[in-house]
Amino acid sequence: MRARTIYLIKRAEVASRSLLETELKDLDLTPSQYATLSMLSSHPDASSSDLARRVLITPQSMSEMIMALDRKSLIKRRESDGNRRVLGISLSAAGRALLEKAEARVDVLETRMFAALGHEDLQALRDHLETVLADDGKGRGRGVAVA
Repeated sequence: MRARTIYLIKRAEVASRSLLETELKDLDLTPSQYATLSMLSSHPDASSSDLARRVLITPQSMSEMIMALDRKSLIKRRESDGNRRVLGISLSAAGRALLEKAEARVDVLETRMFAALGHEDLQALRDHLETVLADDGKGRGRGVAVA
C-alpha cells in the first residue's frame, strides 16, 4: 500500500522545518520568526492578529513573538491610522537586513531540498499545493478527491 498523501505532506513539513531550524539557528531566528519577518516584508503595518492568521499561530503566540522580535530590534510598531488601539508592525532596517540573509539561506535550502525535481515539476508541485490550499480542504476544488 502506498503512503497517504497527507502523511507524505506531513513528513515533508517536518523535514523542511528541521532543515529550516538548522539553517536559521546561527541567525538567532526560529522558523516562525522567519515566517513573520517574511510576511511583514509583503504586508507592512500588519496587526498582530493579522500576522497570527497568516503565520498560522495563535494570537497569544504571535504576541510573544512580536515581543521577542521587538527586543531584537527587528521590527517597529506604531499606532494604526484608523484605530489607535491597533499597532501596525513593520520591519526595521535591521529586520530587513536579517531577512535578506535568511532568504538567501532559504533559497539554497529549497534548491537542495527539491534538487530531484526539475523546474517544471517543482512549479507543478507549487501550483498543485496552492490549488489544494486555496480550496481549504473542502474538496470542492479542481482535482481534489477525498479517499
